[in-house]
Amino acid sequence: MKIKTIQLPALVLGNSLVFVVTFGLTILFSSALESLEVKTLDSRFQFRDFLQLNPSYSNSLVHINLDNYSKQASKVPVWPKTQYARIIDRIARGNAKVIACDVMFVSRADKHGDDELVDAFVTAGNVISPLLLDFSGTGSSFIPSEELALDLNPPIAQGKAPLAYGILAAPMPRITEQSSGLGFVNIAPDADGIIRRVKLVADLSGTLVPSFFLQSLAAYLDYDIANIVPVSGSRLILKDFPTDINGTTQDLRVPLDGNGHMIVNLVGRLNTDIYHQSYSAWDLLQAEENPDFSGKLVFVADTSLQSNQSGDFSAVPLEKLFPRSYIFSTAASSILGQRFIRPTGTSVTFVLALMLCGLLVLVCSRAGTLAFSVTALCVFTLYVAAVFGFFLFGGWALPLLPVLIPLVATYLFSNHWQRHQYQVFSFVDDL
Repeated sequence: MKIKTIQLPALVLGNSLVFVVTFGLTILFSSALESLEVKTLDSRFQFRDFLQLNPSYSNSLVHINLDNYSKQASKVPVWPKTQYARIIDRIARGNAKVIACDVMFVSRADKHGDDELVDAFVTAGNVISPLLLDFSGTGSSFIPSEELALDLNPPIAQGKAPLAYGILAAPMPRITEQSSGLGFVNIAPDADGIIRRVKLVADLSGTLVPSFFLQSLAAYLDYDIANIVPVSGSRLILKDFPTDINGTTQDLRVPLDGNGHMIVNLVGRLNTDIYHQSYSAWDLLQAEENPDFSGKLVFVADTSLQSNQSGDFSAVPLEKLFPRSYIFSTAASSILGQRFIRPTGTSVTFVLALMLCGLLVLVCSRAGTLAFSVTALCVFTLYVAAVFGFFLFGGWALPLLPVLIPLVATYLFSNHWQRHQYQVFSFVDDL
């Protein structure tokens, strides 16, 4: 017993050092570890999709797609502005509440169709247009002019949202003037080229600029963007956000990833069973009667292969090619249904790792080698199962690798300590 008393402090002290070193390394090399951790996040999305436990897609959202069929049937590979004017006009006649037009009509030398397009915007009176912001500070951006009317947006405190240095592209002035709002369409993939998150708001010269889908959603709900409160890179509050058709409101807290991004809560793969209110633009134009879009938020976008070449498709955890317009609408659906992916910070990771490592040390000090190894295997397995379970049923993105790495290191050290202790006992018994 005397030998065990002497050795026990070595177990605790040694494991404390192991924990500090390994957890410190996960922080020091967090960027490299993040590239692996997001792959485990992808596996959670894929497992949830396999089990068909995805959140539902909002019935308030509609897609009108300029797809391959539309271009083939019309025999026009690049649709003129007059065709877009017809699309917007047909959607407006269908009584859509808001039209989110994810097509940027920039100023061009060719003015053909400008008048028809502007007239369609005027008649509809509810079209949201896109902006492209400069978040790198290295592009050929320009400071927003008065015609964009962004000076009417609310101010934002410094450091509360991703900083934009200027505007890379904007619609032509006549379209801007007739748009009900402007929102940025920037989406930055992770290092592996996969889209997993989107920015909600940006800080442009001290002015809050909402993302394209958030501006569209605000217009759809008659929500004042002045009520958007970016608290930090980990949380954003939508104050007095409408929660039902009866006018009930609440402060909706949107969880972010620490850098001002919301993880997109995918609702499944791209098919009409999930996104059942998706229509071809050509079918819309050829329909004898106007479809009923009453009370709908309608997204208009080019989803053809030609659009893919221009970068309007991206990889997501469930698909190699996914239209960015559906990423926007999926993010909007997440806010409408209040179904979020909730990332956890370093403090939660530290507490989880410390508790589980402490449990292994306690078991090691009281159990034999075989029992300790079996217990450690059970702890590993149960934690992985808990990570997937919390994601499936609560949307919690608990850390996996940042907890398992210190946990495995603790097991290896404790196992070595335990074997060494038994060797000492055997030597004493022989004496």
